[in-house]
Amino acid sequence: MKSLFYLIKVAILGNMRIVFSHISAFELARASCSPFLHRQPAPHTFLLPDRAPSAIEEAERLAGSLSEPCHFLASRNTRPRSPQRIVCHSVRDGQLPRGSILRVGAAPDDAFACSPELFFPQIATTAQRIEVVRVGFELCGTYAISRAHPEGFYKRDPLTTVARMQAFLERVPGLHGAKAARWALQYVLPNSASPRETTVAMLLRLPCAFGGRGAETPSLNHEVTVTRRLGRTKETKTYRIDLYWPRAKLGLEYDSDLKHTGPDRIAHDARRRNDLESIGITMLTATNRQVKSLWEFNKLADVIAGQLGKQVRPRCKDYAARQRELHARLMRSGL
Repeated sequence: MKSLFYLIKVAILGNMRIVFSHISAFELARASCSPFLHRQPAPHTFLLPDRAPSAIEEAERLAGSLSEPCHFLASRNTRPRSPQRIVCHSVRDGQLPRGSILRVGAAPDDAFACSPELFFPQIATTAQRIEVVRVGFELCGTYAISRAHPEGFYKRDPLTTVARMQAFLERVPGLHGAKAARWALQYVLPNSASPRETTVAMLLRLPCAFGGRGAETPSLNHEVTVTRRLGRTKETKTYRIDLYWPRAKLGLEYDSDLKHTGPDRIAHDARRRNDLESIGITMLTATNRQVKSLWEFNKLADVIAGQLGKQVRPRCKDYAARQRELHARLMRSGL
């Protein structure tokens, strides 16, 4: 990652630590997730830098993937020389639990970043609530947004869990953004495999007051094992269902584009559906067209509600407007 390389080089030459925070730490985790997965915490003796990088020290970042302004953490609130490019956030040494700062550079004392548990509430200080929920899905999911990839995202292991973020927030109850982060975590589900799965889950799961359907909580990418007897032998297959409601034995698959279907794909899908139905699971499909059209999505959501035995009954008079707003926001790219 070019921008990180230059920042580390500058930090070493200047004998200065750099600590990425807020949206910059999130963007760094998207661009280079390995340090956030392997989690090498800053040493016990680590002290935050007492100032943000200067414009000269930060200049090479322009060639990188971090958006402006770039956010940094420091032990005291200093006014950077280039405030339109750099934002410095102050925190007292010792205020953050161990593990809050992770090493992201190769050298012993060069570049660091806030952990996902820390930059999540930091993002919640400025982002709208719906966006905070969406960020939570990504952090706890198996994908990362990336404009460099053809699909707009790439696969990776989850960076954190809902339980881990909740435990962190309990340790720092007075942290700025903690309240908004706790609210968002109520609606974050683990194991989302794509941005569109996140969109479908949020449209169904969020409460009516925020434009959602207020549906029963599904399990994302739920694994189901089916055993078939073929004469004297048994064949076991494990299927992963995008959204699954165990109580109702109801599954929902998101199909991004049904136009790209061939004989092998059709045969595989038919066998999969037959296997799941053989153990009593009802399968539904959500197409890209259905998700993009709020009218068609509502028809599908009504079928899901019927299967779950709970139709949506919003108490807010302007529910239709709230739903349109939520749908429009989720159809757009987030942070």
